[in-house]
Amino acid sequence: MPFTDYDKHFIKILHKEKNYSYRKFITKYPIKNWNRRGLCYLIKKTDESYLRNNFYNCESQCETANCMSLMNNDIDAQQIG
Repeated sequence: MPFTDYDKHFIKILHKEKNYSYRKFITKYPIKNWNRRGLCYLIKKTDESYLRNNFYNCESQCETANCMSLMNNDIDAQQIG
């Protein structure tokens, strides 16, 4: 079954906000008849666009060196904690 625009938006929001995986979508919403492959593709696509948009927004809003140092500090803090 193809995804409607509403479904795509719904999946994107739940994946980003609540970290839903394809398994969670399939088990929680069986009436939608979504298949694993379609959900995986859509989730991967939204993850890539999210990362790409955040990188470009970061580049346009601040100096690249300053932004990269902030991102490195976040990565270091996550690895320690």
